[in-house]
This record gives sequence, structure tokens and C-alpha cells, in this order.
Amino acid sequence: MPRDRMPTTELVRSTAIRTATVLGIAFLAWILWHSPLALFVTAVSSLIAVALDRAVRAMERHRVPRNAGIAIVLTLWAAVSIALVVVFAIPAVGQLQQLVVSAPQLLDRLRASELYLAIERYVPAATLSSAVPERVGDVFSSAMGIATGVLGAVAGFVTVFFVTAFMLGSGRPLVSAWLGAAKPTTRARYARLAEGIYDAVSGYVTGLAVIVAIHAALATTFLGFMKIPWFLALGLMAGMSSLIPYIGVLVAGTVIVTVAFASGGLWTGLATLAYVVVYQQIENQIVSPLVYRSAIDVNPLVILVAALILGEVWGIGGAVLSVPVTAVAQIVIAEVLKFRRERQEVPVEVAEMKHMDRP
Repeated sequence: MPRDRMPTTELVRSTAIRTATVLGIAFLAWILWHSPLALFVTAVSSLIAVALDRAVRAMERHRVPRNAGIAIVLTLWAAVSIALVVVFAIPAVGQLQQLVVSAPQLLDRLRASELYLAIERYVPAATLSSAVPERVGDVFSSAMGIATGVLGAVAGFVTVFFVTAFMLGSGRPLVSAWLGAAKPTTRARYARLAEGIYDAVSGYVTGLAVIVAIHAALATTFLGFMKIPWFLALGLMAGMSSLIPYIGVLVAGTVIVTVAFASGGLWTGLATLAYVVVYQQIENQIVSPLVYRSAIDVNPLVILVAALILGEVWGIGGAVLSVPVTAVAQIVIAEVLKFRRERQEVPVEVAEMKHMDRP
């Protein structure tokens, strides 16, 4: 028998292993596909745990035991969250309910405005009327929907809090066990990959929290200065819209400008429009590069496409997770390509020079 031919038993064994691996991956994908809520909670908890672990590591460097550091960080996180809910979220929900109640009057006022009448001269009335709904819906049902959403958010926060606590306590030993089970020749590569993902995700989550806080504070201050009655609810909505790249800020800005036109008139609407446009440019050109720095280095077009795809699959939650998912995928792909270059025995510097020399 030729030496290059594999024995029948070895061939059967290899085929069985590969088949079992493919079936296992398919079964895992099927479970994840049918568990969107559990997957979303796990992903959000992982992002928060990675971000909070930075503070825990800083305490460890100052000789604070890890368990004590985790307890301190979780206590501070819970205290700050409760304070934000009491001071901002509860009044914002009340303003949001008032906005829902006032929506029909705002729409009537918008239709009677000079801007709407001017646009109506150039846009067919049927087209313009279809863009503005005749009725917002039942006010009581809308208010109950808001209350239900608030209760669901509270329950979700409690779930995420406990999952995050378990991840902080058990995540490091689990990762160490995985790295210990790897082959000695690939252990360093996996450790480098894990560290790269950790740095990117923790930097992104920390920077995103800063951007959301800045956006919410500036929007709330501006809308309050413009004397828009629902300034707190709209300001928090503006801040939360930064969670969704590009699309979220555009949608929230459209809603805020529309409410400003309907409630404050032409000049209030134009001033709000100018603020939204100017702030967006400042965030994109100054705030985001300064906050994120080198944490996330992904092409904006890739992020936009990922937000559209994940938003289509998992809704708003998928759009929120699009940036970290894309960043992790980019890090993994870069490591795989580097491994392939090393297997081909082509130095990284030579490969990069050849790539640069291409027209």
C-alpha cells in the first residue's frame, strides 16, 4: 500500500471527527439563533464586565484584593445607576408621557406652520400627508407601553448586573483554563488575541459611556435653554442614540428637530437643527477620535454595514453591538492572516512591503 494513502480506520476516524465538529458548530449556531435575548444579555454583560475589569485591575495594582475590588466596583456601578434613574430617568419618563399626550396638538401645530405650508406648495399634498400620520394612536396605550418598557429595563438591568458580577468573578479563571488547554506552540498567540480583544472592547465601552454622557448633557442643556418643555426626555434620548452608530443620532436628531419646530416655531426649529448638525460634526471630528483613540480602528463604512445587518437580525440590540462585534471580528481576521503568513514562512515586513508596492 502506498505510504501517502491513509488507512481505512484512520480515514473513518478523521471523517467522523470532522463530521461531529461540523454538527456541533451547527447545533451551537442553531441554539444561539433561537436565543436572541440570552445572547444579547450575555454580550452586553461581557462588554460591561470587560470595561469594569479595568478598574478592578487598577485596584489590584494598588494591592487591593481582586474580590474586594470587584465588590467596590459593582457597588459604585449600582449606586451611580440608581442615582441616575432617580434624578434623570424617572422625570424623563414623566416628560415622555406628556409628550405622547401632546403629540396630536403638536402635529396640528406643525401642519399649520409656515414651513409646512411652504413645503406644501412644492410637494403634493397626498405625499406630504402620508409622511405625517393623522393620529398618533391611543394615548393611554402609549403611556402604558412606556411604563412597561421602564419595568422591562429595570428587570433587564438587574439581570445584566448579576451576570456581569459572575463574569468578573469567574471570567479570568475561565480564560486562564482555556489558554492552559491550548498547545504550547499556540498559547502565546491565543493570549495575544485575547489581550487585543480585551483592550479594544474595554476602550470602546469606556469611550462610549463618555460620549453618551457628553451628548445627553449638551442636548439637555441646549433644549432646556430653548425652553422646549420635554427637554430632559429628548436630551436623554439624544444621548442614548449615540449607542447606535450613525443611524441612531440621525433618527434622534430628526425627532428632536421636528418637536422643536412644532413646539417652538420656525426659529426654534432652525436653531435646534443647527445645533444637531454642528454637534454631530464635533462628535465625529473631535470627541470620538479623542475618546476612542486607538481602541477601535474600523472603517466607518464597515461599521455602518454591520449596524444595518445586525439591526435587521437582532433589532436595536444588534445595532448597538455592531461596533464591538466588528472590532473583534477584525482582530480575529488579522490574527488569522498573520498566522497564514507565518505558516508560509513569509516575514511580516516583506509581506507588507509587497502589499504596498502593488499599484
